[in-house]
Amino acid sequence: MTKIERIAASRGLTLHEMLRELSGSGKTLLEVQAETGVTYQAILAAMKKRGIVWLDRRAYTYKGHTDTTAGHCKRWGYDYRKVEQEASNHALTYRQAMLKIANDA
Repeated sequence: MTKIERIAASRGLTLHEMLRELSGSGKTLLEVQAETGVTYQAILAAMKKRGIVWLDRRAYTYKGHTDTTAGHCKRWGYDYRKVEQEASNHALTYRQAMLKIANDA
């Protein structure tokens, strides 16, 4: 049993459950490394082996897809600078700015 599997068992989770929980925690890899005592390289390798993707802590869900603002802009064809400008000018979150741009179009 590997160190990461022992940690998961001590938390009462399967390894897969723990890795998914860590991925969606909003913490950086270095924070997770400090918390678990397992190197972030080992954590990423275990995730890759199980098909789990590390979610960027800046990622959020927009129209059913979880990604960063830049990723959403690329996916939906928005100009990233326009989204930034709308968010700044109207005191909106990036998600709200994209919704405003979508509704204005």
